[in-house]
Amino acid sequence: MTFIKKNILTFILITNYFVAQSQEGVWINEYTVNTESNQKNNIVSNRLMFKIEKDSLFTFDPAKEEWKGTFEMGFNYLKNGNVLKVPKVGIELEYINDDKLILKKKKKFFILKK
Repeated sequence: MTFIKKNILTFILITNYFVAQSQEGVWINEYTVNTESNQKNNIVSNRLMFKIEKDSLFTFDPAKEEWKGTFEMGFNYLKNGNVLKVPKVGIELEYINDDKLILKKKKKFFILKK
């Protein structure tokens, strides 16, 4: 393989690695938006947390669970572009950018930030 082809392949692999890494991490609910009234609501902010790893999504709700230092309930997800689908729970998460994520549930959008 020529030197240029090796460098291009290395660049592509490194870029893919960092794009995947930027989507992983801990996400917390910042606010919700009611899709019917377009009203922003902070009542349940900081109540829902996700930890996203390469192949799993973990959840935590501080109103229902006691924090033990780890995320214990996890689910596998399917990734399609910037959308993560969790078939077992029937939810979809969509990346807006590197630090914003949307969870769509019925008539509400949960806006999460990293």
